[in-house]
Amino acid sequence: MCFQTLRYYHGLHKAILFAREIPRMVLDVTQNSMWAMGCFRLIASKMSTFTSAAVLRNRLRLIDRVQRQGFLRPPARRISGYGEMFYKRLCAEEIGRKFEVSDDQLLDVQRRMTEAVNKGLGKSTQSASSVKCWDTYIDYPTPATGSFPAPCAFDTPVSPLREFLSLNMSHATRIMVRHTTISPRDRINIKYLERHYPKMKTGSGRQLFDQAAEQLAEFTTAHKVETTDMPLEFTFGFPVQQTSLGQGILYRWTKEFNYRTELVSTNVVDGIRDSLARLNVNMGHVAVINDVTSSLIDMQVAFPNARVGLVVDEGCNCCFVDRVANVRDRRIEGKDAAAINTVVNTEWGAFGENGELDDVRNALDRHMDVVSLQPGKQIFEKLTSGMYMGELVRLFIVSLAKNMILFQGLVTQDMNTEYVLDAEHLVRVESDPRGSYKHVRQVLSGVLGILNPSDMDCALFRYACESITKRSAHLVAAALSSVVQRLHSYDPENVVDIAVRGAMFCQNPKYGLMMMNKLKTLTPYSGMILPEVCCLLSPLRTAQLLAQVKNTKNGNYAPNS
Repeated sequence: MCFQTLRYYHGLHKAILFAREIPRMVLDVTQNSMWAMGCFRLIASKMSTFTSAAVLRNRLRLIDRVQRQGFLRPPARRISGYGEMFYKRLCAEEIGRKFEVSDDQLLDVQRRMTEAVNKGLGKSTQSASSVKCWDTYIDYPTPATGSFPAPCAFDTPVSPLREFLSLNMSHATRIMVRHTTISPRDRINIKYLERHYPKMKTGSGRQLFDQAAEQLAEFTTAHKVETTDMPLEFTFGFPVQQTSLGQGILYRWTKEFNYRTELVSTNVVDGIRDSLARLNVNMGHVAVINDVTSSLIDMQVAFPNARVGLVVDEGCNCCFVDRVANVRDRRIEGKDAAAINTVVNTEWGAFGENGELDDVRNALDRHMDVVSLQPGKQIFEKLTSGMYMGELVRLFIVSLAKNMILFQGLVTQDMNTEYVLDAEHLVRVESDPRGSYKHVRQVLSGVLGILNPSDMDCALFRYACESITKRSAHLVAAALSSVVQRLHSYDPENVVDIAVRGAMFCQNPKYGLMMMNKLKTLTPYSGMILPEVCCLLSPLRTAQLLAQVKNTKNGNYAPNS
């Protein structure tokens, strides 16, 4: 690896020139002199045919003498540019290797995820599992039977609605309101309002609901939408244990929200209704849907083999289709439960809270966890989601800067700001082609306050982003392989397509490729990944779900008999 790195920076024809810098370089790298001996012995063995190999041997004798005598004084003059670049790269790789996960470790993660999912689906073991696997009360067709109607053909027992509102609170800093109308010929018209807000990490959760209610009221007033008896699709991006399609109990706040607990263990539908009522806005029936569940049902119309939903954005979560008989809190009357499928929300961001990922975490992971607002919680999410990946990159480069490896030792105030980097910044950094640092410089100057960074600074910053992104993709692939194998055991004749959503997929194609390549090595049964832009028919399925809530007493949804 060291010899390959040397070739990468200097080319083979520069190796002898670099070897002449060994005495000064090894005096500068005091704590790495043992490594230096091994490194340059490797270089000597690779270049023994060169006429200057004797020069290398003389330099190695000097290294041995320096090591024996402990002669560690600073060099008399600065090392050359090649030596400095080589040293910086090695220091960065020393941290980057801590984010590498071997295939054996990934197989262990796969096995532990399987055990956690099995516990989460068990009635007596769910409370002890870090992966809760909650029922969403959304029926899903069996791909082999093709029981779902064709696109734009509503022949199910429940007729869809033709007009509804949607409120999306799946992100930490932005809220979206949509008004959807469906014509008799199934033509879809959507008006929407999306607004970004500064993140409120602490305080009352009611403030978040009040913010969303004010935006919805403003939207309906501007577009003259009559809200009385208007159904509402409420997409909520925090862990919610649903007791029906129209009720969901908030389990905890995540994504570095640490609100007071007055809303925890309460129905989030009641929370948003209360906030709307204070603005004299009265809604009809409300269907609460998790953001990852939404990603899956959006693909259901056009892609019947889509049986897994995955979100990697500010958070990380997965849902999958399972038999109702395997879900602990679902009772089916008048139907064979084994013949019915339902969507299961895993909430696997909490995976690792029972120590399942201790062998994968490193010192930076543990430091970030300890100083977070929820230490010891959402471990898998802290290793894979865009919000926490950005924070790990920040810790990575601050560590290098403090050791004079990056930015000539400069640590700006922005670099010391927690969570200043997010998924979108990482996507922009990795979008540059090799040899170009246009977006890297934009992020460094615009976000971190580093003006005029050198090409070496840009290269090491991108290396830090790529190291952490790669680990995230591989860990997600390991967890996903567990779910794919479970679904393949139910239906061996069909592949398992995966509906994906989030900035890491929709804006960074490299992430999806890394994840799928690793997934193929762990299990051969996965099919395509389906970004959310693949399907424009999702409002049709949403309209059906809202109709199901409307047609059931008090919003308590039961499957169609």
